[in-house]
Amino acid sequence: MKIVDTLSSFFKKGVQRKIDRQKEVQGDNFARQGAEMSLVSHIGELRKHIVRAVKWYVLLCCIAFWFMKPIIQFLQLPYTCYGFILAEASKAGESLQLALEKFGSFFSWPTQCLSATAAVASTAKTLKTIGLIEVMWVNFKMCMIIAAVLGAPFIMRELWLFIAPALYERERKIASWLIISSIGLFYVGILFGFFLIVPAFLAQTLQWAADYAVVEMTYENYFGSLTTLVMIFGIIFEVPVVISLLGLVGLLKPHHITDNRRILFLASFIIGALLAPPDVFSQTLVAIPFYLMCEVSVFALRAIQKSREAGRGGDGNNGSSGNSHDAGSGDGGGGGAVTTT
Repeated sequence: MKIVDTLSSFFKKGVQRKIDRQKEVQGDNFARQGAEMSLVSHIGELRKHIVRAVKWYVLLCCIAFWFMKPIIQFLQLPYTCYGFILAEASKAGESLQLALEKFGSFFSWPTQCLSATAAVASTAKTLKTIGLIEVMWVNFKMCMIIAAVLGAPFIMRELWLFIAPALYERERKIASWLIISSIGLFYVGILFGFFLIVPAFLAQTLQWAADYAVVEMTYENYFGSLTTLVMIFGIIFEVPVVISLLGLVGLLKPHHITDNRRILFLASFIIGALLAPPDVFSQTLVAIPFYLMCEVSVFALRAIQKSREAGRGGDGNNGSSGNSHDAGSGDGGGGGAVTTT
């Protein structure tokens, strides 16, 4: 009960903060438009947006369930193509090492396997199951995950509609840029993980394990590994957004990254060693994108710093321009006092 009370108190404080900020931003328009809403009214508004987000998610789940078979077949492509390449290598008399190197390379498996004939012809490798309900449960779980990934823009839109009235014009531009960037980078990370990392993971780990045991990957194990790897790279590609947020609140500046590039480069490979399969190639595939995301963040931090310096200069030169948004973003307390007097 104590945890519930704490969360409830935290939630009420957050909503109250949103109300106070909305009054500060909108000024006289807040009362003139009849928008002076109580705490209960704001909670009702939040509930409306949550219900909309849930409706979007349920709709996408239904669509995913309807197209379950093609979705699962597409997600099985890395493993299906792994078996296809091994079968083709066996026919051509190639060694297992050569076939795995071919499969783990950047572009060989999509060009060879993203066709219906390749998927159908692959019988060398099939996923195993040890329970009747396992396949059904995994399929439903993957459809729900796909619905959540595809529904991210709709969910973020509902969140934006709730918090946007409490933001100044300048804050809205920054927040909208961060939201759009985070969604785009998340999808790029997912595609990067699915088309590049998962094949390398399968090629290297199965080759390593084959020296010690007969490896038969189960249905649940494959999709669990697939989800973990893909989501890891979706999160890694969010690094610029996180660093930008830290820059906005003043915790990070460009020189914090540029002055510590060697440490950051080493840390990237340590993270790669922790997240990637136990081989240098896979670790590099994790470390290099992580380091590049940090380098890209330098440009974002510099843009934030320039914008902040320009905003300070603008506050001094345009103090009497009557722009309540920019004045509020510079010193919101003073702007609010002038408006209400």
